[in-house]
Amino acid sequence: MLRLLPLFLLFALTACASGDLPPGNSAPDPIDEPPLGPGLHELTIEDRPFLVHVPATYDAGVTAPVLFLLHGGFGNAEGTVRLTGFNAIADREGIIAVYPQGAGLVPTWNAGTCCGYARRRQIDDVGFHAAILAVLKRRLAVNPQRIFAAGISNGGMMAYRLACELTAFRGAIGIAASHEFFPCERKQTALILHFHGTEDMHVPWNGGVGDDSFAGVAFSSVAETMAGWRQRNQCSSESEVTFRKGSVVCERALGCAAGGQVELCRIEGGGHTWPGGRPMPGLGVTTGDIDASDYLARRIAEL
Repeated sequence: MLRLLPLFLLFALTACASGDLPPGNSAPDPIDEPPLGPGLHELTIEDRPFLVHVPATYDAGVTAPVLFLLHGGFGNAEGTVRLTGFNAIADREGIIAVYPQGAGLVPTWNAGTCCGYARRRQIDDVGFHAAILAVLKRRLAVNPQRIFAAGISNGGMMAYRLACELTAFRGAIGIAASHEFFPCERKQTALILHFHGTEDMHVPWNGGVGDDSFAGVAFSSVAETMAGWRQRNQCSSESEVTFRKGSVVCERALGCAAGGQVELCRIEGGGHTWPGGRPMPGLGVTTGDIDASDYLARRIAEL
């Protein structure tokens, strides 16, 4: 039976400064297509839609970070806007938020061995995201060193695949996800941020096939997944607590190579849900002790 490492939030950040621009920003390349202004835009590539939220604070004269937010299996782009509540945070932090749509009438992502229509048809979702990124670079002032992917469940798996296969992505954030069902050839260090509930019945904390799993795939445990990322980022076996409140404890590995971070947020009793997001009926407890959207945005801002 296949073993897959739990998918998570994985995300890596680097920043560069230029002249008198704020830290983490640089002068943009010239925009050669009609630019996008602040607000929510719906675009398509070969009949596949994606949403782009340009923050209210966007300045075309300064490059901005980009975060792709990927829905879970059977979800959609508009639902992810509501689930995460990220647009308001994007406005605050000056982040361009992108919400791609999976393939099929019941949308899924081809994240390797999961999931659904996209996997069965071997949809080129890596190529789809590369095409979206090319559009963004033509129509917006994008900071090429601050591009990230985040997702929940099948979307988190896809975020991880993007970080492995597209060097433009500096990392990924995975929530209630799993990984390692395809070779990861990433050579750069990455900032890995993983949120996982101990009572996730779809991608279990201790690995294996979840009792309520739609995919029927045996995932590796959270511990195995984090150990793999510690090794890739050359981290020590020591950790420090970065956040503690109620049901949530976050710990970050120490001694990682330059540019690498590995952080795990354990949600005691948490389900297959987006922490701090809208509750998802039938998928377990959604904790209010941490807001994953806010937490990951602040991590981006720190780098």
